Amino acid sequence: MSPSDLNLTLSLSAPSFHPILSLHVQPPSSLPLTCSLQARLSLKMPDEIFVDPDEIGDKFAGSAVTSWQITNAGTADKGKGKVKIDIERPTRKTSSEGLSVLELILVPRKASAWNEELDEILVLDVPLHGRYLAPSEKGETSILFPESDGEIRGQWTCDSNTQSVLPNLNPLPVEITLPTGKHSHQHLVELITPLCIWSGWAWLVYKMLRLRGRVSILGRAKKDI
Repeated sequence: MSPSDLNLTLSLSAPSFHPILSLHVQPPSSLPLTCSLQARLSLKMPDEIFVDPDEIGDKFAGSAVTSWQITNAGTADKGKGKVKIDIERPTRKTSSEGLSVLELILVPRKASAWNEELDEILVLDVPLHGRYLAPSEKGETSILFPESDGEIRGQWTCDSNTQSVLPNLNPLPVEITLPTGKHSHQHLVELITPLCIWSGWAWLVYKMLRLRGRVSILGRAKKDI
């Protein structure tokens, strides 16, 4: 016998380039007497945003997450914080390859007590990272998750060896707002960028010449001694 279907709601932190997606996992409405309860979840993100592999380990530390893995859809690239993600590539609306996928297992700390008290909600924070998107007139773009090419799958289970396909979940979507450049700023960027680059090179040359001069002075001083 299996527990009831997994239900969850979503919430989001304030709009930024590094938003936090919070999953509010509802406890099962019923539970078999002999059950090592756990939840299996899979989140596939839209191409405009991905799970931050550098922050997720800290977010999951001390949480109910006992196992997690980030993969790139359509590739063999996966791991804990070691997944190669090209954040500067343009979005690809015609292919799901390379979409960020987070797979995890939750084990409630009070699973044994849920036979009597089924009211604890698990809250899981997932750190996200926006891509560098094409400029827009508004200076921002919004996507609906999981409706905009995203996907959430999940299931309560009593069997840790269960490998069945997870059912699709349809929580109320959240709107993720990501900053972009503005078309009106393009000329300014084209002017300032090369100036910064050449200024940096000029500073390096200046410092190298000064260092060379000091070395030369020290060399002459040693000879005089």
